[in-house]
Amino acid sequence: RLGENKFHLKGVTYGPFAPNSNGEPFATPGQTARDFERMRELGSNLARVYDSPPLWLLDLAYEHGIRLLIDIPWNKHLCFLDSKILRDEARDTVRRAVDNCKKHPAVFAFSVVNELSPDIVRCTGARAVADFIGAPVDVARAAHPYRPPPSRPLPPPERRPPPTLHLRPPPPHRP
Repeated sequence: RLGENKFHLKGVTYGPFAPNSNGEPFATPGQTARDFERMRELGSNLARVYDSPPLWLLDLAYEHGIRLLIDIPWNKHLCFLDSKILRDEARDTVRRAVDNCKKHPAVFAFSVVNELSPDIVRCTGARAVADFIGAPVDVARAAHPYRPPPSRPLPPPERRPPPTLHLRPPPPHRP
């Protein structure tokens, strides 16, 4: 929900881009505004970005009715469990990225760990990786706590509808 209304996600990816004149990994503010207008014309209301956005981008997203799913980049491709420095850097990167967003209303969510290398899990063990992943997630939650909007209480389990999963078969293969 977004306030009292249901929020049906209709998302697109946005970026990554070559650095703009300010060194930010995003298009210029003017180009971003035009891109957000096109996204809305297509019916999109969510954009996934691959770096912590500057305040001007958050403001533009909010003005255009776009919420942002923000990937927080850190060195998850390295053997971070073997290095206290890398683990500390990961937590600091997450903290800075979340703090930079200043609890902005355009933020839909943060993606803290995405596409972790299977080699890291294989070499260090799933339990060790899972134990560490909780640390940057806790940092993000502390900096930007989730406060669910007020809503009606759920009906008892026996009266809830079953979850819905919509799957589309792949197109037929044509040689």
